[in-house]
Amino acid sequence: MDRNPPTSALCLTVLTMAILSPHAGEVFGDPGEIESDTELSARVVPMEPLPPPVPAPAPIPTKLASLHRIVPLEPLRPAPEIAAAVVEATVRDWALAWSEQRVEDYLSFYGDGFQPSGRSSRSQWENLRAKRVSAPAFIRVTLGSLKSSVTSPDRAWVEFVQSYDSSSYRDVVVKLLDLARDGEDWKIVAETALSEAGSLSMPGNSSPAPGPAAKHRASPVGTRPRP
Repeated sequence: MDRNPPTSALCLTVLTMAILSPHAGEVFGDPGEIESDTELSARVVPMEPLPPPVPAPAPIPTKLASLHRIVPLEPLRPAPEIAAAVVEATVRDWALAWSEQRVEDYLSFYGDGFQPSGRSSRSQWENLRAKRVSAPAFIRVTLGSLKSSVTSPDRAWVEFVQSYDSSSYRDVVVKLLDLARDGEDWKIVAETALSEAGSLSMPGNSSPAPGPAAKHRASPVGTRPRP
């Protein structure tokens, strides 16, 4: 006789004992305590509705059609007293380049609008000045009694007593330089020897050029033998 009961019979026996046991509720749960789906859904707390999206701010209208009427700002101009100081510093640098016989630097202080007096062309004048600046064994140019005036944003003049001393020549003259703005620099556009130092003739403050009497005595550079 087979002493091992069939597996199905054994499972049925265990299930029957579990149901009849007083602790069956702890194993399977009390049917009366099982909540229905309706009761579970009733206990679900609804979520707060999301706030509506905030609309994007309206773009600021740009009047593109009016942009062509915008006028660019003019570059800042220095005050007259600052411009006058810059002009005088330029003239002193010009005299220093002459004294140190730096020919290219000396000629660079003359603007494109500079025209020598007489029949000399610009190139002929430059060749003559290059020889006279480089030839002496030494040159000393000193400036005194500087007087300057900025007559407009782009024009100025400087008058001074020029003392020239070299190994071959010496003199003292009153000279007038007329300068024009060239970008951030000032360039010489006219150079005039007004008179000998013993007979000064100052131009008026309102005019960058010498008066009629001074013009009569004036000797533009290049019209007579000078250093």
